[in-house]
Amino acid sequence: MSSPITPERFDDLIWGAKAIAARIKRSPDYVRNTLAKLPGSPVRQPDGRNYCAVGRELDEFFQSSPNKPTVAQSST
Repeated sequence: MSSPITPERFDDLIWGAKAIAARIKRSPDYVRNTLAKLPGSPVRQPDGRNYCAVGRELDEFFQSSPNKPTVAQSST
């Protein structure tokens, strides 16, 4: 369950894959195709189209992960 939006969280809200990518020094494609699909990822699509994340939660996610987060590729 997501945390409720509080003024503190809202003030640190980052909108768009490009802005999130700049914060974590990766590409917007990484945000859309990998990070947003990871379990426990702080990246959301509240309207089903645009990406957003709370900056502090994004930082904590990467600090708590011992390895770079990845998504296992499925074989098709």
